[in-house]
Amino acid sequence: MDTTTLPDTTSDAAMVAAALAGLPGDRLARLAARRAFVDLKTMFMRAVEPLQDRKGQWLQEKVRLATDPMDLWLLRGPVLSAQSGSSAEALALRAELYRAIDGVFPQAFGSSHLVPGLPPAGPPIPSLDAARNTRQMPLR
Repeated sequence: MDTTTLPDTTSDAAMVAAALAGLPGDRLARLAARRAFVDLKTMFMRAVEPLQDRKGQWLQEKVRLATDPMDLWLLRGPVLSAQSGSSAEALALRAELYRAIDGVFPQAFGSSHLVPGLPPAGPPIPSLDAARNTRQMPLR
């Protein structure tokens, strides 16, 4: 069989990705990401553990079933709103939750300067109401 006429099924990008997949830096990055997810999930479990009502049971189940940081990102609102107490313990737990979320999603609360490679936040985009209130010059 003449192999010189067979089409090339491997692209350069696929070969580079396959070659880089086993580098120690990649493995360390995956381990660090997994460790950060586990720490965040543990924090969420601690936050929903004392909730005994029906919503608390639902949150406990959803947090337990989370397999991805994005799952926890989607649950952050209900978990934080369930921590509505004004005691020192509730405030400390809420602050700890915010720090844990910020550790996994640094861009979430406006900390883009912490992530290398991201440009600093630019000026805010004007709202539609502000655009409506500006006077436009007529075209000639």
